[in-house]
Amino acid sequence: MTDTDTVIAALGREHDLLASLVGTLTAEDLRRPSGAGDWNVSQVLGHLGSAAVINLGTLLGALGEAGEPTEAEVVWARWDAMSPDERAEELLVADAALVDRYQQLTDDERSDLRIELAFLPFPLTAAMAGRMRLNEVLLHGWDVRVAFDAAAALDPDTVPVVLHGEPNLIGWFGKTEVLDGRSLDLSVTTSAPASQFTLRLAERVEVLLDDVSGPSDGTLRLPAEAWLRLVAGRLAAEHTPAGIEVTGAAGLDLLRRVFPATDIAEHRQRSSVRGSGSGPASGPAGSAAHVVELSGHQRGLPAIEVPQHSPGDRQLLGGVLGVPYGVGFRWLQDPAIDQAGCRATASGSARRSSCQRIRVPLVGATR
Repeated sequence: MTDTDTVIAALGREHDLLASLVGTLTAEDLRRPSGAGDWNVSQVLGHLGSAAVINLGTLLGALGEAGEPTEAEVVWARWDAMSPDERAEELLVADAALVDRYQQLTDDERSDLRIELAFLPFPLTAAMAGRMRLNEVLLHGWDVRVAFDAAAALDPDTVPVVLHGEPNLIGWFGKTEVLDGRSLDLSVTTSAPASQFTLRLAERVEVLLDDVSGPSDGTLRLPAEAWLRLVAGRLAAEHTPAGIEVTGAAGLDLLRRVFPATDIAEHRQRSSVRGSGSGPASGPAGSAAHVVELSGHQRGLPAIEVPQHSPGDRQLLGGVLGVPYGVGFRWLQDPAIDQAGCRATASGSARRSSCQRIRVPLVGATR
C-alpha cells in the first residue's frame, strides 16, 4: 500500500469507530462535557461535521468538481444552529461523504493530486490532506470518548499513521514563551510504535527525527498515543497513563504548558483558513518584508514566495515548513523585496494581493 492508501484506509476505520460510538449516545450523553475545552459532546461532533463539509469542498475543488459552498463561517453557522441530535446525525452523513470521495480517488489522483489550502505556501498531496483530517478525527474522537472514560486512549491502529507523518504542525501549536528564554533539547522515545527523536524547545518548537545522538537536557519515554495527546494539549494529569518516564530539565508540567489545550476561538480561527475561499489576506501596508531560509530535506521543492498576512506567519510557516523535515529555519530582513504586487506561486497556481512578500529560498545544507 502507498502512503495515501494507508491514510485513506485509516480514515475509513476512524469513521466506523466514530459511527459505532455515536450510535450509542443518548440525548443526555450529547450534552455532557467533552475533552475539548468548553464544548459538550454534540459541539465536538458538530465541529467534526462542519470540518468534513469544508474538507470535502476543498477536495472537490482540487479535483475540478462542483460542490456546495464551503465558506467556513457559513458552514459553522449552519452547524451551530443544529440541535445536539441533528449534529450527531449530520456528522455521520458528512464524514461518510468525505471518506467515500477519498476512497473513490483513482491511483493517479492518489499520487498526483495537489490540494491547496489558503494558509500553506505549497499544495498538499492527497496523503497529507487526508492525514490532516485523520489527525483531527483521531483527536476529536478522543474528546468524545474521554467524556465517558477518563482512561481513554487513541486508536492503536491509527496512531502509527499520524505519528511523524506529513504535514506536522507541532511548531504552530507550541507556546515557547513559557520557557522564559531557555532552550532545551529532549530525547524522546515512544512505544507502540517505537521511535526516537529530539524535541527542541527554543524560540520555536522542532521535532528532529534525524538528530538523536547529540547531548540532551532530559529524556521523555511514553506511548506514542500519549505523545500525540501531549502535543495536542490532551495529556492532563487525570488522563495521563502510568509508566511515563521524564528526566532532566523539562517535566510533564512544563511540557503541558508548552503544549496547552487550544482555545476554541483560536481553533476556529486557524480552521477558517482551510476552506476553499480566497487566498491569504493582505499584510499591513508598509510592513517590512522578510526572507525565510530553509535547509534540509525540503531542498527538492521549488523556491516559492508567499504573502505574509498576519504576525503569526513566522510561527505558522515554521511549523508547516520546518518541523516535518527537521530543517533549519531563520528569518532575515530583506528591504530589497518589492512590497507591491505581491504574488504567491506554488505548482503553477498564483494568487495576487497587495501585501508584503516572504521569499522562501530552499538551500542544500542538511542540518
